[in-house]
Amino acid sequence: MVENQIRTYDVTDQTLLASFSSVPREAFVAGTEKATAYLDRLQRARDGKTQLIPPLVVARMIQALELNAGEHVLDVGSCGYGAAVLAGCGVSVVSLENDAAAARAALAEAGIAGVPVVEGAASTPAIAGGPFDAIVVHGAAEVEPKSLLAQLKDGGRLAIVMGTGRSGRVMIFRRLGAVTSQARALDAMAPAMAEFARPETFTF
Repeated sequence: MVENQIRTYDVTDQTLLASFSSVPREAFVAGTEKATAYLDRLQRARDGKTQLIPPLVVARMIQALELNAGEHVLDVGSCGYGAAVLAGCGVSVVSLENDAAAARAALAEAGIAGVPVVEGAASTPAIAGGPFDAIVVHGAAEVEPKSLLAQLKDGGRLAIVMGTGRSGRVMIFRRLGAVTSQARALDAMAPAMAEFARPETFTF
């Protein structure tokens, strides 16, 4: 997976590549997906509900955040997989999951210790362990994820896919005081997140 997918997708961070090599992805996917855990496609997570985005997209998202050792990072909606990879990059990680028990079980099976798992939705207004230097969101939003941006420290960055389907793009948000900027990192698709769906409007 690392040699044929991630490394060839312009991922050059050696620490990140080593972390992907060390994390057993099969611990995080559903039982029926274990034989195909390393394929380049969406996969059902251990909790049976979450869809894991392809590892090469996760790698590019994390690399685009330009993390520094010792930073405090929130990983959202990966059933613990993204948190496991981040932990191997020398940062402290909190995992935010709809099913905390499944994420804890996956992390334990993978041999990853010291990663707190908080149960809650991505729209949770005050996440335990925050604020954060960086946030990685494993899903797609149609509207700006304001609840998560509010969890960033000054200078903090957030990576998320904006837009659904083939119009999706990984955007890097950066918070500077009361101002938030954003820049496109790459085109990508991810499962839509209900918390950040565009509200329906009434039209005549």
